[in-house]
Amino acid sequence: MPEIDRNFIYQERIIIKFSTTENNKYIWKLYSTINNRSELIKKSNNIIELLSWAFINQIIDTGTQISSNGPAHIISALDMINIIAFISDNTETKLFDVTDLNAYSSTAFPVKSLIFVNQNTTGQDHEESSISQLNIFNTGEFHVTQYKNYDDFVACIHGWHYSSKVEREHMMPEIQVMAIKPGESQEIKSSLKNLISITGSKIRYSSHKDTRIIFKKNHEYYVSHARHGDISTYAFQNKTELYKYLEKPLEDFTNTVFINVFEQSPMLEYLLNQNNKDVIQLFYLIEGKRIQTFVFDETGALFTYKQSYFKRQSYINNWMLFIRNTLKHLASSKPVEINQLLKIDTFTYEHVGLTGNMLPNNEECYALDLSVEEVDKHIEITFKHQDKLFKSNDKGSDIYSDIYLFISKSLSLTEKAPVYIADIKIDKSVMMKKTQRQPCLFDYLNYKRNVEYRLNQKMNRLS
Repeated sequence: MPEIDRNFIYQERIIIKFSTTENNKYIWKLYSTINNRSELIKKSNNIIELLSWAFINQIIDTGTQISSNGPAHIISALDMINIIAFISDNTETKLFDVTDLNAYSSTAFPVKSLIFVNQNTTGQDHEESSISQLNIFNTGEFHVTQYKNYDDFVACIHGWHYSSKVEREHMMPEIQVMAIKPGESQEIKSSLKNLISITGSKIRYSSHKDTRIIFKKNHEYYVSHARHGDISTYAFQNKTELYKYLEKPLEDFTNTVFINVFEQSPMLEYLLNQNNKDVIQLFYLIEGKRIQTFVFDETGALFTYKQSYFKRQSYINNWMLFIRNTLKHLASSKPVEINQLLKIDTFTYEHVGLTGNMLPNNEECYALDLSVEEVDKHIEITFKHQDKLFKSNDKGSDIYSDIYLFISKSLSLTEKAPVYIADIKIDKSVMMKKTQRQPCLFDYLNYKRNVEYRLNQKMNRLS
């Protein structure tokens, strides 16, 4: 953190000189003008850091005149005067003159935060299109951080809420936001205020220690994940990439929330708001001849699966049977809920909770049990229907052809029915060798999805 320096005297007039380095990085230099001489006081690559340092060290104040050769479309002299006024209006001298020694007995934390939004819309320069954050700590020290990307900034906001929740109860720094330029900067200022407020309500009052925040901007998805006191950030170019990330098994239950301060993602936001750590939840959405399945596992990870839609009864019964069987393998007694997801309009979703029991089913479908075990250092896969077995070591690549021939002789369907995997039994040693961790519901769901896809693709080609 920059140290407060009282060696400089107050300046009635200063000069801010602007230049660039060989690699086009900006440099801002602050000069005094005492006795008609120009003397360099300090330089920085961040104008907010430079002005904050000068103000906090009482070198300048709101009455100081500023001359600058900096490009006006980036930050003008008038902008600099407004920045100093904003700092002055939102700080007090006592923040920097800390005499209580208890403030130094533990890790420093911010008590005041000023955020400066400078969005360059000219298309000429992007170095100063950024968000700068002035944090003033309980020790009287200060620090300025510049954020180029929104995922970095959200991680910072997330970190404050998270650390204050687990370390300092509900203590939070006071936050103020300034838009340096009109236009888009003002819009971002408004969005950031909403972001701070919403993250506070979603994280600080959540009963879950680990939390993920998701938001969407410019069609990209950003994630900030607080876990074990650390904050990680991720950016994804589309929803497919995001869903792959959300599927990854977690160590502990993690609350995941979507915040629509920039752009909406209604279905994802709705689903995440329904997640309950005490229940295994399945949601399905019928879209024409396709059905999309979402399953929240025991850790809050979100499994997704899109398949052909056949009959509602057989679909529900298969999933209820499969999840129950899997929970038995995992020695879990959590209840199971299956819900139909309904799209009301472009931005509104609802769900209908069905039942925890199997539905009456007169529709024909075909369900297989799958077992995976290691035999003589080779993995053997066995499909079973009643007393009929299909072993991978017996049939090799023709196993799917034999299953199809058997199914076509066994069932007289008026419509082509999908094949479902109703149960998967996997040697724990085989599973752990692949995942390097304890098995969880997602591992079984992933097997089901991959095997069903291969089975149904093969059978469609053979039919």
